Amino acid sequence: MRVMVEVRKGGASARAPAVANSGYEAEEAEVHLPLALARRLGFNLKGLAGARCRVVGGFTSACIVGEVLVRVVTSDRRTP
Repeated sequence: MRVMVEVRKGGASARAPAVANSGYEAEEAEVHLPLALARRLGFNLKGLAGARCRVVGGFTSACIVGEVLVRVVTSDRRTP
């Protein structure tokens, strides 16, 4: 399901479309951000090693960069 989210890290925030319940399991909650959005939120991406992850249809690379706050945004409210 596509939803609009607000992603916050420190004093920086951005709204972006997201996919909820993508159908895979993980040890803990994960948020996958495009690199441009991660940079906009202030993550330091220099020297990060990518991890190879299995996804539907093949593999992709992901980097663990830190923690963010994510809120779902609708036309009349946003999650706490």
